[in-house]
Amino acid sequence: MSGELRFIDTNVLVYLFDNDAPAKQAVARELLGAGRFLLSTQVLSEFYVTVTRKLARPLDSARASRAVMDFCAMPIRDVTAKLVQAAISPSSTIRAHFSHNPLFGCYCRGQGRHYKTLSGCRLRGRR
Repeated sequence: MSGELRFIDTNVLVYLFDNDAPAKQAVARELLGAGRFLLSTQVLSEFYVTVTRKLARPLDSARASRAVMDFCAMPIRDVTAKLVQAAISPSSTIRAHFSHNPLFGCYCRGQGRHYKTLSGCRLRGRR
């Protein structure tokens, strides 16, 4: 990865705390150690809800809050209407959900999945 900042997807942060998915947890650690990332306020909110309510073994609110505070040491960007509009435009050309467009920079990786690469982002392709 280059030295440019990229948005990180909520799932990557969640997998850091999901002890029931050790392979995904290892990939999340590797990804976060391999580049410079920034977060959105939306990702922070989604992370808190997911780790406190949706994991098989959810985090207690104190631990989840500490994690959010730690993540706040990373650069944070508000998701504005202008950013969403800019992200929607190119999504129709790659047939992907707009949140997977390079402006959001979701960096995904997995085994046995098909990906398309667009401006340095790996996207799972549709079949």
